[in-house]
Parts: sequence; C-alpha cells; structure tokens
Amino acid sequence: LGGNNQKAAECYQLVFDAVTKTDPALFNAQQIQEIVVDPVALFEEMGEVFLSVKKPTEALAAFNKASEVRGSHSAAHAYNLAQIFR
Repeated sequence: LGGNNQKAAECYQLVFDAVTKTDPALFNAQQIQEIVVDPVALFEEMGEVFLSVKKPTEALAAFNKASEVRGSHSAAHAYNLAQIFR
C-alpha cells in the first residue's frame, strides 16, 4: 500500500480475521486457498507489518499462523518471535 504501513495493517487485520475465523467460518478451505496462495509468506508479511505499527499481539498471531502452516521450520519462527520480544 505504497509504504503506508498503518493502512496496510488495517487491511491485513481484516484479511487475517477473515481467513482464520473458525466459528462460524467465513470461508471454506478451498476459498481460503484461493485467497491465500502462499500462506507462509503472507502471514509472515502480516506479522512484519503489524510489528512496524507497534501491534505485537497481532504480529504474534500472524507469526504463529505462519509457523503452524510451515510446519517444522522452527528457526524462522524463533527469529520472528525474537523480533517481537527484543
């Protein structure tokens, strides 16, 4: 969004909430796959944007989601957590 991290964070929050909401789910699994083509990259980018606008709780949720999707690559998750708690 042209370097406007605050606006990006607002938009990402809407997307994050929509694709992670489970009860009731807003989208089915296939719809989510169509919306979120590369979930690890998207959730990590969301986390970085949330951090840039001082929203550590939202960043943690996004980084945790990226780690959940990624699976066993704990080094990347540890790095993301270090950014939040430094």
